[in-house]
Amino acid sequence: MHGRLKIIVPSFNSVKYLPKTLHSIEMQTVKDIDVCVVDDCSTLPQQRVIIEEFCRRNRWSFIFHTCNQGALVSIKDGIESMQCQDDDVIVIIDGDDWLSDDQVFKTLQEVYAAPEVYLTYGSFETYPKNCINITYAAPVSPEVIEKQLYRQTPWIYHHLKTFRFRLWKHLKDKDLRNAQGDYYMVTSDRAIFYPLLELAGHHIRHIDRILYIYNVENPLNDHKISRDEQFLEEQYIKAQPSYPPLP
Repeated sequence: MHGRLKIIVPSFNSVKYLPKTLHSIEMQTVKDIDVCVVDDCSTLPQQRVIIEEFCRRNRWSFIFHTCNQGALVSIKDGIESMQCQDDDVIVIIDGDDWLSDDQVFKTLQEVYAAPEVYLTYGSFETYPKNCINITYAAPVSPEVIEKQLYRQTPWIYHHLKTFRFRLWKHLKDKDLRNAQGDYYMVTSDRAIFYPLLELAGHHIRHIDRILYIYNVENPLNDHKISRDEQFLEEQYIKAQPSYPPLP
């Protein structure tokens, strides 16, 4: 594989699920990885204990925010802390979700062994199973790539989301902020991934094997507590200019 896997785990008050998240990373057969767990100023003291214990025994890094800033800032801070090189692959695993089995990183290494791959997305399974209606992931069509229609077509770019650092370097800070100039507190996946898809162009790959378990049980999920805000922010993101693809 060209580059190294850099795992970012944004988390907030996920004491009930975080051990499962981190254990799913710890149990991977591929061990030569870098991990940064970011806590977004959790109010549950046990969160720090869990993070410090896993990070100590695995020699992972961690960041503890002193105020709550949202998942996007957690992802941004995690990436910026990891001294990434262009070919390194950023892997985002939310702190209340987990990986499907112990071969996930092996699968990513196999896919990214091809230097022309810049970004991947895939399909997930929900926990509990089959409890939400979603537009299932599928390969992106050539027309969408050629005409840069990612923001105008249905969202199919599900977990597990990964991308090379070379793409991240081209994101403009202003595109990570809402109309008020603040970093997005919700819809961070859209704010980050639409520009990355546009930059990646023909270097996008869809992985059809399920690599990720999306936990819909957590009452703090954005779609449960911030639906109106989520809709408004998404409309603003979709209205922004697209990025030209990289070579």
